[in-house]
Amino acid sequence: MSKAIHEDFDNDMIEIIWEDDQLNRRQDAEFLQKFLIGRIKERENRGLHRSYVLNLDAGWGRGKTFFILRLAKQLRYFGYVVVEVDAWKDDHADDPMLPVISAIDTEISKFVQIEGEKTNRWEGVVRKGSYIALSVAKGAGMHWLRKFIGEGADELKNLVTDINLSETAKAAAKPVEDAIESSANEFLQVFRSRRSVIEEFKSSFSLFMKDNDCFTAKLPLFIVIDELDRCRPTFSISMLERIKHIFDVDGCVFIVSTNTDQLQKSIKAVYGDSFDSESYLSRFFDRTYRFKEPIIENFVKSLVTQYGVDANRFRIPPGYTLDNYISSGLVFYGLGLRDAAQCIDIIRSFVTIWDEDLKIELSVLLPLAISGQQGKLATPLPKVPDILTEIRNKNGSHTSEWTINFYNEKSNGDSLFRSFLGFLGKAPSESLNTNYARTHQNEWIREYLINEHNYLVQRRGRQEVKVARAWYYWDRIRNIGNVT
Repeated sequence: MSKAIHEDFDNDMIEIIWEDDQLNRRQDAEFLQKFLIGRIKERENRGLHRSYVLNLDAGWGRGKTFFILRLAKQLRYFGYVVVEVDAWKDDHADDPMLPVISAIDTEISKFVQIEGEKTNRWEGVVRKGSYIALSVAKGAGMHWLRKFIGEGADELKNLVTDINLSETAKAAAKPVEDAIESSANEFLQVFRSRRSVIEEFKSSFSLFMKDNDCFTAKLPLFIVIDELDRCRPTFSISMLERIKHIFDVDGCVFIVSTNTDQLQKSIKAVYGDSFDSESYLSRFFDRTYRFKEPIIENFVKSLVTQYGVDANRFRIPPGYTLDNYISSGLVFYGLGLRDAAQCIDIIRSFVTIWDEDLKIELSVLLPLAISGQQGKLATPLPKVPDILTEIRNKNGSHTSEWTINFYNEKSNGDSLFRSFLGFLGKAPSESLNTNYARTHQNEWIREYLINEHNYLVQRRGRQEVKVARAWYYWDRIRNIGNVT
């Protein structure tokens, strides 16, 4: 029985699919499933062409791949065939046609009735698609045919003769460059032939999926393409061209995951800065769907989990976890999601190069990471607190929620950082003189200084006791800033 969202399905299974959804993408998936299936039904009722191409546009770190993988699982649960294409993995191919055909074949073959004539019909569709790919493939064409068609690839010329295809299909298998070397008339014939075999492919593909005696799954067929913006510009353009002109088949829905801004820049790298890449891209998509900006706390938690940043490597002020201390600091200084992602990447890199037994003091590292991310790497360390005030004022932040409860005393992360800078250049004996303010916040700092003192005495000798650890943090962040 067909399952519709919110009707006649096991909610526990959906919960399992989305159990690690930290950016609340499940709602997006439910909406898109309803929207895309509904749009195909609307087109069918109106007698229109029943294909659809959706651009899923989201920036780096917004969870596109996470979403695509779980949306595919959800659609399969509801009985749809889902073809998954990782464009980045197939970027080395001369042309995206064969990788896409192979991925479709892998999934559809599971639903083809195991009978000679019906199986042969699907194999005929795959061969026609392969011939189209071969007609545009160059150096790596045979490599891909062997990988996706099998041993018979070496006998492709015999197949062209033996398969009951039209004469135009046979002509389309001849590479275009060979046609150019012969004559203009032959070149035109190859062009017309290829166009004809494309129509044959689209028609046979569509008719096969509509035949319930052959294809037992329900429609539409979903084809999801991820990581397109990471590919070579020419490969990305070719992929979109193939979707538009070859896979524009009744009953096919494409979901193309992109960072559209980055993809537009890639296209300009091919056609020039003056090229209107935005308009160019828009002609490939029926609609574009953009995620809502996630709550920064959820976004930080997602990235910390994604990067595997170990909270045990840090000393974290009381009442906080790693992710909510970071997110509170980012909000305090008025940083957005893009800045937040870059700050977390700096913190991750800092953990990578930290080879000390002493834990990393997060209340020191985070403000320095923010200063570095904001382009203030040349600032002398004593001036960093003033820089942080400038950053906060520039970003218009008015929050005071970065509160730390030191027992019955309240402080905030900015104040703790400033206090740390006041003591980190001193040896613990100097820090514990009679003028030392006995507050719980300063006890927190003193505990760190004593641990640092004992560690340095044991490992490096007394002559290095007065090393200012904040300089060590700042120098490492500057080094990280040099890695592009």
